[in-house]
Amino acid sequence: MKIINRTAAAVFASAALFCGVMTAAPVMAAPANFQVIQPQEAKAMMDKGGVVILDVRTPQEFAEGHIAGAVNVPLQTLKVGARLDQVTNLDQPILVYCKSGRRAALASDLLSFAGYTQVYNFLGVKQWPYDLVK
Repeated sequence: MKIINRTAAAVFASAALFCGVMTAAPVMAAPANFQVIQPQEAKAMMDKGGVVILDVRTPQEFAEGHIAGAVNVPLQTLKVGARLDQVTNLDQPILVYCKSGRRAALASDLLSFAGYTQVYNFLGVKQWPYDLVK
């Protein structure tokens, strides 16, 4: 597993700000960390249960096919420091994916800054070797 450190998080946040994905806001003092894992590791976590599967693609992409049990929260709706209505426990594992892993990385960074402690980017549906549902 690879942990993204605060420097990388700042790069992701800067890129997101530059691209208009998020608005300017004070950076939280706590370091933002998330782990990048392979789809097989994410699947094993899903099979054990107790995780939230977060699809950060657009609603149109989600409708074309998504991972069973995933919740669609498009990246553009996430805000710096904001918490998800769907995840009230900050320590609950959150598995984040998109199409290729780039938006998932930005979303994972935002979730980490919001205080979620177990955030896992498992890349995208391009790497997902299992079935999708519509």
